[in-house]
Amino acid sequence: MKTWPKNDTVYFEDLTDPLRKVVDDLYKLERKPYCDIDYKGYGLPNESSYSFQPNERLNEENLRYDDEDQGRDAMTVVIGLAVQLGIEQGTVMERKRCKETFKVRLWEESQKFISLMSLEDW
Repeated sequence: MKTWPKNDTVYFEDLTDPLRKVVDDLYKLERKPYCDIDYKGYGLPNESSYSFQPNERLNEENLRYDDEDQGRDAMTVVIGLAVQLGIEQGTVMERKRCKETFKVRLWEESQKFISLMSLEDW
């Protein structure tokens, strides 16, 4: 297993390719004909405009393009979407953690200020 680089990101394929290999090692998959997939899961936020939404990635035209022009089969696309959704979940969790940390720090600082004001009143 690889170790994460300290304070750095990794290439997206370095996340998805090992997962695809695990799927290949565990299953014998048969590709069905190209078709639109009726995706009912979560989408990506608007600020993720660098990537198509899952329902767009899983339409017939884009699946065919990924496979024929980019060399990414449908399973690799699905794994990539799973990683992107996981990254989004982590981003939301971190944003929430930072917001809570900020609230705590703001409260602590306000308490210090209130204490100082009380001392000055004497």
